[in-house]
Amino acid sequence: MVTSAANTIRYAAAVLVTIPLVLSLVYFGGIAIGEPVEHDVLPEGHTALTWEVAEPSDRYTYGPLVPTTSLANVRCQSWIQDHAGTCPNEQTLAGMYWTKLEQAPQTLYIGAFLCDTTRPHFNVDYFDRRLTLHCHRTARLINPWRGPHSDAGPGAAFIQLLIVPTASMGSGRVSIFVEDRIERRFSDIVSTKLIGVATIAAG
Repeated sequence: MVTSAANTIRYAAAVLVTIPLVLSLVYFGGIAIGEPVEHDVLPEGHTALTWEVAEPSDRYTYGPLVPTTSLANVRCQSWIQDHAGTCPNEQTLAGMYWTKLEQAPQTLYIGAFLCDTTRPHFNVDYFDRRLTLHCHRTARLINPWRGPHSDAGPGAAFIQLLIVPTASMGSGRVSIFVEDRIERRFSDIVSTKLIGVATIAAG
């Protein structure tokens, strides 16, 4: 009986020593593996699209904004965030928001936020009436020092106006999604959110 009790104690002690050791090996092994090389996210069959970020004006715009093919509509959405009533005329709005930008044909205007839209952290693709803004970075498999890529907390977020050509999409409704991706070796952390639906006119 005494021997059995002693064996049980020794087994429990071994478990208490082994578990932290194994967890430590997994933890530091995950860190040591390192990060993959960052690259555009482009699923098979999807079309990579070009994009531009509009130069901001003195007036900041906060989101969200509904994606649209109308620059006047985007400016009006920005105006009503801080004002009541009907939007002023297009000329007045053009002198307030994105003052260096002019309406372009076959163009989609999208309010992009909570994302670094510089290379290599961002790309845009299109497939089957679905346009996706890929907001991405790389990380170690176990990454204790960096938080989520897109975490601005509650409340409004500053908007960057993204300009995307629509010539390759054809007419009709297009759903716009933003994908937030942390790419790691063996497993990625991915979340996708619908940010709006826009209608592209024929021609």
